[in-house]
Amino acid sequence: MQSFFRTFLSIAQLRQGPRDLPPSWPLLLRLGSCYLLTSILQSRWLFGPAGALTQGFADLTLTVAFFSLLLLLRGCGHRLLQTLIAIFGVGTLFALPMLGILLARQLLGAAHMLSAMMSLASLPLLLWYLVALGHVARAALDVSFVLGFMCAMLYVALGYWLIPSVSTMAVA
Repeated sequence: MQSFFRTFLSIAQLRQGPRDLPPSWPLLLRLGSCYLLTSILQSRWLFGPAGALTQGFADLTLTVAFFSLLLLLRGCGHRLLQTLIAIFGVGTLFALPMLGILLARQLLGAAHMLSAMMSLASLPLLLWYLVALGHVARAALDVSFVLGFMCAMLYVALGYWLIPSVSTMAVA
């Protein structure tokens, strides 16, 4: 497992890509489960416990649907397994420090000055995540980095727009 951690770190550093991962369904299921768990935890700390499970599954569904559609439209469906493994691995890798920031913010309370500073600290992490996702999209879709980065921004924007609304629809 340590070698996979190094590979995902290397992908996040733009040194490797999805092609460097094995096309393994068991690996996809394990990483998809880790991605789902971190997504549920992030949703819980960002939006509260109500709907966190629904939001986690919505995030997982959006991720699979968005990148599947992109790859199929580009004629690169044969790269889907490795691409999703890369996205889940990189997503989980970036979620871990983000969970630490969210936990610290929750422990400090929203009004605490350090809480606001921690929110600012998450911005470079979000930017790096976008760059890493753009790198994965670029490699998977065989497009320029700019186009891959734009795909990553569209994916994240859709997530921020759709996922919080899923829990309000589920509660209503």
